[in-house]
Amino acid sequence: MTKRIFMSVGIIVFALACLSGISDAAARIEKIEGMTVESDFLVAPAQISFEVYPGDTVKQEIQVDNRLGKNQEFLVTMEDSQVSTGDSTQDAGSQGGARTEYGAKEWIKNGLSRFIIAQGERQFFDIEIAVPADVEAGEYYARIFIAALPEDSTSELDNRIPANIKIMNRVGVDVVINVKGFAKKKGALSSFKIDRPWYQSLDINSWRVDHPVSFLVNFKNSGVERLRPYGMIEITNIFGWKVGSVPVEPFNVPRGSMRGMAYDWERDWFLGGYYTATLRLQRGDDEQGTDVAAVSFWVVPWKEFLIAGVLVILYKRRSIFSKNKKMGIEIKNGKILYHNPIKPKKKTYFDIQVTIHNPSRPMENKIK
Repeated sequence: MTKRIFMSVGIIVFALACLSGISDAAARIEKIEGMTVESDFLVAPAQISFEVYPGDTVKQEIQVDNRLGKNQEFLVTMEDSQVSTGDSTQDAGSQGGARTEYGAKEWIKNGLSRFIIAQGERQFFDIEIAVPADVEAGEYYARIFIAALPEDSTSELDNRIPANIKIMNRVGVDVVINVKGFAKKKGALSSFKIDRPWYQSLDINSWRVDHPVSFLVNFKNSGVERLRPYGMIEITNIFGWKVGSVPVEPFNVPRGSMRGMAYDWERDWFLGGYYTATLRLQRGDDEQGTDVAAVSFWVVPWKEFLIAGVLVILYKRRSIFSKNKKMGIEIKNGKILYHNPIKPKKKTYFDIQVTIHNPSRPMENKIK
């Protein structure tokens, strides 16, 4: 009987030791030599992405570096994340304790909710994501927040803050879970715009600041999987000649959302006239097709045109004076014709009398 009791105790101790070893391996602390004090803390990775099937379970290791210059207690929490469905300028945002349609915080299990590490230490811990077996195909989102808990303080600033309000710094890790299955990708270009119909200058070396042209590409993802559209914007002049291009690098558009991206075009030489920008946008892969859209705009550097006009007028005036600057007297039919440079069309005639002296035969002739 006593032998059996000892054997049972031994098995329990061994099991606890194994569990302790697993826990230590999953949540461990390392001292990082040379880590400087930066009054902040670092969390890695910044984003976690999984491709899984319903019923799968996956794990991910997260690390936290303490650079606050003191012992610090941290709190780990999970929240649902929701992408913007209408405002193309907004990204995914946490929803606090609220549940969202595509939220996945209930799938995440974390065995380390609070921990304390010293300056220069790195905390490792694992999270486990258990995907429900009956979940539909598509993308789901959550955020893991690591917050530095505030210390009790008697500073003058803290005394002005109500006791029920605590200020803390926290860093979020985005979690994107793509559940594979029968899911149709669907998305299209929503709009292609420019910020104004005309510009004064696109020259980056210009002394004016009215540049560059800003194109806005809005893409709507109406499917259940993330799309990464990409393409090219080509700019042509009024004669159809290509004068520039702007690459549209691949950008993420989560499920059920609209995302807008801005692209600028500027040149280092003088441009003027009527231009057309044509966008050819791949919807994420070759099977999704291509969207084509175009916008037109004017480049009217009116100040340069005004200066050039003034110079042309001055040159024409100079040419007029130069043609009539010769002034002289012409004798025609016994009369003098005087050329007036100020009034070149006006002719003045004078009657003259010429006296010719001949030394050999002195005589005097008068001519009218």
